[in-house]
Amino acid sequence: MFDPALAGYWGTRDVDADGDGYCPIGRDLNGDGDCLDDELGENYYASDCDESDPARNPGAEEECFDRRDNDCDGFVDLDDSSCFYLLD
Repeated sequence: MFDPALAGYWGTRDVDADGDGYCPIGRDLNGDGDCLDDELGENYYASDCDESDPARNPGAEEECFDRRDNDCDGFVDLDDSSCFYLLD
């Protein structure tokens, strides 16, 4: 479970500050609020691109008209392949 006390460490690579299960590097697989558990392979997952917003993470769906990279893949809106269907 996410520990709100860890939110003070926002910006470090190993803390899930927004509680969405993703850290700036890796994923919090056991819900302890950090991504330091190498035995679980937590550091081998996609990174969270915005630790201040739990709606933006690699597991989120891209919202095609909000001018944000919701799924942290480096592509925004119609540049994201999940929004290509809108170009037809």
